[in-house]
Amino acid sequence: MPNLAQDLAINPLTEHTFRLTAAGGAITTIGNFFGANSNIVLIPSAEYIIDIECFFLKTTSGTVVWTFTNSAAPTSQNITYTASPAAGIVAPAGSAAATYLEGTIYNDATAALALTASAALTDAVNHYAAFRIHLRNDTGTSLKIQATVSAGSITPGIGSRWRATRMTSGNVGTFAA
Repeated sequence: MPNLAQDLAINPLTEHTFRLTAAGGAITTIGNFFGANSNIVLIPSAEYIIDIECFFLKTTSGTVVWTFTNSAAPTSQNITYTASPAAGIVAPAGSAAATYLEGTIYNDATAALALTASAALTDAVNHYAAFRIHLRNDTGTSLKIQATVSAGSITPGIGSRWRATRMTSGNVGTFAA
């Protein structure tokens, strides 16, 4: 039978996930999208790939600002994101209405990084936002996934989730010239 300690010494990758199995509580100003006890714990001297998918219902037309709040500033984080159009979730790519917003942030070291406000999102429809963060930190920290709403509220939707995978600390594999 394999020894867990030996296995972790050989393969230090770890994965943590958090998924909403029911709709979350309404956020009316700023709040943790996944709830109060959903922060991602990040150990010191480590690199992570963090995938986040947020489905939500907007109750009143208004903007949403996504903020990634670390308890200590990360050494570096690269973020890519995709968000549904202001009208809400639309048909697959190729449809004339499928104009998703995409963006990238490179080599950021901000403890509380607020992304640019969305356009005024249509009310009474479902919306989507997805983020991929490649984060390197030299100090232990925890990461909050927060949303700030300019008007009305958003209700986090069932199936929203985050997954954090700790990566090895260096290059691993067989490489050719």
